[in-house]
Amino acid sequence: MRKIFVVRVAGFLLLSVITRGFAGSEDSTHSPLSRVTIRSDVDSARVILDGTEVGRTPLTIDTLAPGKHILKLQHPHPEHWLSQGIVDTVETMPGDTLALRYQLIHGIIIRSDPFGAEVFSGDTLLGVTPLLVEKQKASASILVRKVGYQNHYIALHDTKHSSVLVKMEKLFDQIPDGDRVVLSKGQPGPPALPLIVSGASSIVAGALAAHFKVKADNLYGDYLITGDPEKRAETQRFDTAAGISLAIAQVGLGVFAYFLLSP
Repeated sequence: MRKIFVVRVAGFLLLSVITRGFAGSEDSTHSPLSRVTIRSDVDSARVILDGTEVGRTPLTIDTLAPGKHILKLQHPHPEHWLSQGIVDTVETMPGDTLALRYQLIHGIIIRSDPFGAEVFSGDTLLGVTPLLVEKQKASASILVRKVGYQNHYIALHDTKHSSVLVKMEKLFDQIPDGDRVVLSKGQPGPPALPLIVSGASSIVAGALAAHFKVKADNLYGDYLITGDPEKRAETQRFDTAAGISLAIAQVGLGVFAYFLLSP
C-alpha cells in the first residue's frame, strides 16, 4: 500500500509540473491584440499598414499586434493636388483600443457667384474670391461678403469638398448706385487667352505637385521601413519638385484670378 501511495503522489506531482509547464508556455507566447479605428476627413482614403494596403477609411483593425507600426494614408484619388499623404508611426500596447483621425484635405478653393467677394477669417481679410484657403490658417467659420449681397458663412472644418461655391443673394436696397453697372455688348470682358493659359498652367502644375507628393510619400514610407538613405534622398528630391510645382500652381491661380477680375 505504501508503494502504491508513493507512486500516486509522484504521478500527481509529475502531472502538475507538466500542466504548469504548458500553461507557462501559453502565457509566454500569448499577447492580447490591439484594436485601432482609423478615420479621415475624406471617405475611402487608402490605409497602408507596414507596407501593405489593409483597406479604406473608415476602418477598424482589431487584430493588430502590440508594438510599433508604420501607418500611411492616401487620398482615394492621388491626382488630388489639394491633398497630402500622411505617414504616421503608431505604437500599441497589449489590449489597447485607439481611435485615430487624420486630415488629408489641407486647402479649399472658395468661389462665389458673383466673384470678387471678400473672405474673412475672424477679423482678418484672407483675400477675394476665387481664393485658395488653407484649413490650418482659417478659423472654424469664415465669412464671405460683398457689398449689396447677403453675408454667407462657411464651416471649413465640416466640409469634405475641395471647392465651395457660394451663391450670394442680392440685397437690392443696399447696392450703391456706382455698382449698378451693366456690361454692354461692345464693352470688352476679361481677356480669354490669358485666362486659358493661366488656368491650364495652374491645373497642370497642381497635377504634377500631387504626382510628386505621392511619389515622395511612398518613398518616405519605404525609407521608414528599410532605413535606406537613398530612399531618403529621393524623398527630398520629390518633395522639392512637389513644392515647386505647387508654387507654380498657386501663381497660375493668382494670375487667373487677376485676369478674371480685370475690367
